[in-house]
Amino acid sequence: MKGYYVSDDFRTNPKSLIPGGSTVLVEYYDGTIRAYDKIKNTVAYINAIIKDSEIKAISVNSELVWWRDK
Repeated sequence: MKGYYVSDDFRTNPKSLIPGGSTVLVEYYDGTIRAYDKIKNTVAYINAIIKDSEIKAISVNSELVWWRDK
């Protein structure tokens, strides 16, 4: 399993550059994990990214909140 924090350079929402908020971990079926910190509206963020069929599971602040049964 490999993973990394997504840097601020790749963030599209200006609010994601402001300190505070939650950390969202996105696990993909290939074993990759991407961590996005400073997420202010986790529900909106998760609803936007779950369209990607390669996402296996999502955790917010280390708590599993969404997963896909394939």
